Amino acid sequence: MSWRDAAYLLDMLLAARHIRDFTADLTWDNFMADELCQSATCYCVQALGHAAEKVSQTRKASLPDVRWDILIDTGHQVIEEYDQINWSRVREIMENDVDLLISQLEPIIPPEDHL
Repeated sequence: MSWRDAAYLLDMLLAARHIRDFTADLTWDNFMADELCQSATCYCVQALGHAAEKVSQTRKASLPDVRWDILIDTGHQVIEEYDQINWSRVREIMENDVDLLISQLEPIIPPEDHL
């Protein structure tokens, strides 16, 4: 794996972990009532989308279960249209992508103490 792909995948893993940690034990209503959590999560969705966009096509092809287009498009949407966030897409990432990403990326990213 190229060092660039490794770096972008690490960024994705860290962002996914943050989203998971920020939203753990929150209902959707509680999340929508917590502006700080919304802001932190949106920042991580942006970082996730930006890093996902930079991953090489070869590496993307090796992880076919990752919904690359959704991650990239939602990251762009949060950056470019901050006043019109598509919360259903953010929720979809929170509920459908974060745990899958973490489980797929952890085995291929070296532990933090080896970076």
